Amino acid sequence: MPRNILSTILFLLLSAGIIYLLIKPVELEHEIIGLKRISVAEIESQIASLGLENKSILEINPQKISSLLEKSPLIKVAKVKTTLVPQLKLAIHIEEAKPWALYRDQLLGDQAQTLIESKMQAASFNSEAITKIYDDFYQSQTDLVELMSTRALDAGELKALKDSHDLINDNLNLIASNISNGNELGHIRLIRVNRINNVFFYSNKLKFIAGMMEPELFERVRRLETVVPKMIELSKTEELAYVDLSLDTDEVLLGKVKN
Repeated sequence: MPRNILSTILFLLLSAGIIYLLIKPVELEHEIIGLKRISVAEIESQIASLGLENKSILEINPQKISSLLEKSPLIKVAKVKTTLVPQLKLAIHIEEAKPWALYRDQLLGDQAQTLIESKMQAASFNSEAITKIYDDFYQSQTDLVELMSTRALDAGELKALKDSHDLINDNLNLIASNISNGNELGHIRLIRVNRINNVFFYSNKLKFIAGMMEPELFERVRRLETVVPKMIELSKTEELAYVDLSLDTDEVLLGKVKN
C-alpha cells in the first residue's frame, strides 16, 4: 500500500511539473534551420511582431507563426513547433522559395512562392533579403527575370510564361554553344505582357514575339525549336534582331538587324 501511495505522489508531482511548464510564462529560444538568402535576424523580427514575450507554451500557436512567416515571397514552407525536451525551444524549419521573376504589377497573393512582388509591395515585408535581391538584379547578372504586366496574371498564365521562358533559354544555350560569340546572347532578362495582351521575351540580343496571352502560348513558343538550326547558321554571318512566333500558321519569322 505505501508503495502505491508513493507512486501516486510521484505521478501527481510529475503531472504538476508538466502543467507548470505549460502554463508558466516562458522566453523561448529559437532554433531556425534552412536559411540561405534570409537572415536569422529577419525571421526573429517577424516572430517578434506577434508579441510572444511572457506567454506560456499553451498560448503560443505554432500554426500562427508558420502562417505569418509564409507570407514572405521568399518562404515556401515554414514548419514551426515547440519542444519541451531535451530543451524548451521554438523549432523553425524553413524551406525557402526560389523566385524566378521580379514582378512589376499587382501580384496574386497565392503566387508569392513563384515571384517576388513589385519593390513597393515587397517593402511591406520589411525584408533585407528581398531588398538585396532587387539590388543584385539591377547591378549584376542573376538568374531572375523581370516580368512586366499591365494586369495581375493567374496561375495558369504564370506557368505558361515560366515554361516558355525555360524553353527559350534552353534553345539560347544550344545556339550559344554552336557560334563563336555565343556568350553575348545571354538569357531572357525581361518578359512583357502589354496592354493588348501580347507577350514578348527579351534577351541581351534578341526579342521573341510570342503573340497573345492564351492557352496556346507555350505551343507557339515551341516552334522556336524548328528554326534553331537556321538561327545558328544565320548567326555566324548575320546579327538577328527578333524571332516572331506569333503567326497563326506554323511559320516563324527571323528578323535581322537593319544597317
